[in-house]
Amino acid sequence: TITLCSAEDYPPGEEGLSEVLEQLKTNQVALLAASAAQNADRYHQPLDAKSAYTVAELLHGVLHHDIYHLGQIGLLLRLMEPA
Repeated sequence: TITLCSAEDYPPGEEGLSEVLEQLKTNQVALLAASAAQNADRYHQPLDAKSAYTVAELLHGVLHHDIYHLGQIGLLLRLMEPA
């Protein structure tokens, strides 16, 4: 179990960055595989009986979330470059 804001959430240094990016890649591949396995009609249905969001809206949100954080990582890397 990972505790929020624990050392496992933010591994230090370039090795930690590589781990984070590799985990992101692994998660994206799994998400794409799960998505490809769905019937096209499923994308326009609610996630479950309690959800106000469709599967397509959820996938869209997850992708935007990941892109946002990748942009943050890119900015931080740029700021860390020697002047």
